[in-house]
Amino acid sequence: MSYTSAFTQIASGIKNQIADIDSSLSSMKKLVEDIRRRLELPDCRNNILIVTHQILQANTHARKMLKRANIDLDKSVDDLRNALFAQSLEEPQTTFKTREVYNIIRRQYFALKKKHEDLFADKFHLQRQIISPQRAIFMAKNIFAHGNFKRLRENFRRYKKDEQRLAQKSLTYSQEEKQFQTRDWSLFPRSTFLQQQYYLTKQRILLELERSRLNQIKVSLQNKQAELDSLCHQPNATKKINEIAIGILRKNLRFVRQLEKVDKRDKELFEKMNHVKEQMTALEKRVTHDKINTCYRVTCSNKLSNNKAASLIADAILFDPQAVQLVARSDGNNLEMEKDWELMSEVDKDELIRKKIIREL
Repeated sequence: MSYTSAFTQIASGIKNQIADIDSSLSSMKKLVEDIRRRLELPDCRNNILIVTHQILQANTHARKMLKRANIDLDKSVDDLRNALFAQSLEEPQTTFKTREVYNIIRRQYFALKKKHEDLFADKFHLQRQIISPQRAIFMAKNIFAHGNFKRLRENFRRYKKDEQRLAQKSLTYSQEEKQFQTRDWSLFPRSTFLQQQYYLTKQRILLELERSRLNQIKVSLQNKQAELDSLCHQPNATKKINEIAIGILRKNLRFVRQLEKVDKRDKELFEKMNHVKEQMTALEKRVTHDKINTCYRVTCSNKLSNNKAASLIADAILFDPQAVQLVARSDGNNLEMEKDWELMSEVDKDELIRKKIIREL
């Protein structure tokens, strides 16, 4: 067999396969169009949305856990960063310039502010976990009624949404009807008038049918509500519901205890944060008045960390009597730091005045 005949045979076979594929595509075209048309139908689209929602709901717990893990990771990174920064400051200083004191106090404030924000987030999370007595009673009734109260509430919610949609449609219909009545139809063909009249008549009939349907649903829901309330008001039922509610509240008590602890810590932290804020405000003013070489030191014999020393100096600048007597200041012109007159207690001031009077005598 020559190369030419072989090529002709292969090309013929390929053309036959292409023709078969084109034929298959042509036969499938109608099927694909039917599927696409079916997917565009409102019911089908709603079913797709429902299935999509179910798939997403199945991953709700995983998403919550991932979000919580991300929050914990961010918090751990912040704690590590603060710890590394604090470690870098652990080299004890004997003297502090005013700007250094301000920077340390400022970092303390924002660290406390971050902790306060974290505690606030914890409080919000715990508050959502706490069950009120009213909610516990509802949960107990729902358990006693085998979930019928929850289903009834969902049906009421669905009824309210349908009622709101009907009200909006009724408003739109009223506006269209008003425009129809005020329009000069002599300017339009008779067919346009009849078509609009038919449309409004159809809309009115549909609205009346929907109103009738919702009225029936409302009566049915009210009857179901009365039936469940009557069931729960029986003597044996009331006792059982109270027992269930007490059990729910007992299990929920751990969240109440956790919230009390977090709330107490947050109040203490908030008071401390406000005090540090006052220190920072006083230091902002002091930075603008002190000379560049002005230094402070704590005169007590106990070795303090830089944070504690800075806090004590800030309290002295706030004229705290105890802190004033433990802080010395130098303007940088002499080696020894004497207590600054502005930071002394009233007793120290009186003592210096008395000594000065005695010297003058």
